[in-house]
Amino acid sequence: MNTLYFVICAVLVANLSTFSTAQVCDRVCVTRTGLKSGTDKDSISEATCEVGKFLTGCSSYSEDSSERAGEQIKRASNGRVGCIATNGENGSGTRAYARCCKWPHMRCNYVNGNKSSTPDDDGSMAFCPDKINCFDAFVTGCSLRSPWKGLTGAKPMMPNYCLGYNENVDRGLWVSSACCSASNFNCNTKSVQTGTVEGDKAVVGCDDGWILTGCSVRNPNHPTRGAYIDEDDNCVAVNGADGKAIWAIAVCCKDTY
Repeated sequence: MNTLYFVICAVLVANLSTFSTAQVCDRVCVTRTGLKSGTDKDSISEATCEVGKFLTGCSSYSEDSSERAGEQIKRASNGRVGCIATNGENGSGTRAYARCCKWPHMRCNYVNGNKSSTPDDDGSMAFCPDKINCFDAFVTGCSLRSPWKGLTGAKPMMPNYCLGYNENVDRGLWVSSACCSASNFNCNTKSVQTGTVEGDKAVVGCDDGWILTGCSVRNPNHPTRGAYIDEDDNCVAVNGADGKAIWAIAVCCKDTY
C-alpha cells in the first residue's frame, strides 16, 4: 500500500467551473468540475482546488456511457494535486469532480489501496491513518480506477477506509481514500437506492448541519456511469446497465462538540 501525504495548495485553473457550495459557519465546501475529456481511450479530465481548500473527494461521471476507467487523486498537469478522471475504451468522454473544503485545522492525506486480483475477490482496500496532525482521521471520499473499465463502484467504510469492488474487471482495479482530520471532526455516510434501468439516478444529500465531502456510486455486478455532486449539493449516482438497482453514497461531515 502506498500512502501519499500532501497539503493541497492550488490556484484557480482556467476552464474549470465552481458550483455546489455548502457552508456551515466558517466550514465551506465547493465542487470544482473539469472539462469533459476526449473520446479516445485514456483521455483525461482534471479538476483541482483553489488556494486554502483541501481535496476531500474525487469522483467522475460519463454522461452517455459506462465505458469509463474511473478516477484517482494525483498530480494534475499543472503540477498540483487534483482529481483526474480517465475515459475508457469506446467511451464517450468523462468529467472529473473535485470536492474542495475549507475547515478549521483541516489536514488531508491520500492513500492508494492494493491492486485487486480477479473478479469476485475481496477487491481493493485503502486504509486511512488513525490520526492526522494529532486529530482523529476519517475517510471523506473514495475514488476508483482501472485501465480495463467495468467499474461497479466503491464504498466508504466508516470511519477509516474505502472498499473498491472487483466484480467485472478481469485484470484488477485500485481504490483510493481521501483521509482528513480537523478539531471535533466527525463523518458518516448517507445512501439512497434507485431503479434498475440504465440511466436511472440515485440522489442523496446531507442532513442539516452536515456538509457533503465526497460522493460514490455502487451497483453490484453491473457497470456504472459514475457519480457527481450537483448544483443543489446532492450526491448523484448514475446506473450504467439494466438489471440492478444503484446506490448513491454521500460522505457527510460536521463538528461534534
